[in-house]
Formats: sequence, C-alpha cells, structure tokens
Amino acid sequence: MSNNAEKMFVPNINRVMVVAYLTKDPELRYMYNRVPMVSFGVVIRREYFDLREQKTKKDSTFVRVVATDELAERLDRTLKKGSLVFVEGCLTCREVHVAEIDRKFSAVEIRAFYVQDLTYTEKKEEEIPPVPEEEQQTPPPDLQDHGVES
Repeated sequence: MSNNAEKMFVPNINRVMVVAYLTKDPELRYMYNRVPMVSFGVVIRREYFDLREQKTKKDSTFVRVVATDELAERLDRTLKKGSLVFVEGCLTCREVHVAEIDRKFSAVEIRAFYVQDLTYTEKKEEEIPPVPEEEQQTPPPDLQDHGVES
C-alpha cells in the first residue's frame, strides 16, 4: 500500500433507515449487567417494476432489530406483531451457533437507536378535541384568492 493510500480519508458510515412491519411481538430480556434488551423481527416490503418481464414484482426482506436501555423497555410496552415502524440504526453482524447441526452462521441485524411507531389507529370524532378558534390558521391572502379555505 502506498503512502498516498494510507493518508486518504475514508468515511466510516453505517446508517440504516427502514419502514417495516413487526413479524412477532417484541421479546424483552435483561443482559448479565441488568441492561434491558429487546429484539423483534421485521419484514421490509418492496414493490418494483421489472423492466425485463414488464410487470410489477414484490420482494420481502426479513431482519432482526435489537434495542437496549430505555428504548428497549418502551418498545416492549408499545409495539406488537403487525405494528408498522420506522427504524433508524446501524448494521451489526453477530455469530450464531446452531447446536443441532454444530455449525456457525453470521447474522446481520439492525442495532436501533430510534424507533417510531407508524401504526394508524382510527379515533372516533368525539375523541379528537376541536382546534380552538384562536389557534386556527387562515391561508395567506394570495391563497384565499385561489379558492383555498382553512
């Protein structure tokens, strides 16, 4: 390797953002140092148009998500199978040993540091408080002229 290659700056970026559905309820455990850890599976669904076959295709990717500390406890309380979530984190790789066949495999998972529940829950009209009149906004005059109402 030349000196120029050694001096070259190479960014270290490991950031993942996905919107996915939980495939099962979260599992909360406590690590040996009593730190809470939650894990759950998600499925990332993708729809795309195959130019070669001239038709729309669907694709699914299954990934395990892991979170720790307060985030783990919150996710265990609020998420359930089928929840739609936005997950932001980094990719990690761990080794898994399957005793039955005495083999080791590597598993890629998302180490989450932010998770937002996107599941829509329908609320009845009486549960939604009305916006007070003083907080209601009117569109600027130029928009009112074009038929836009508040």
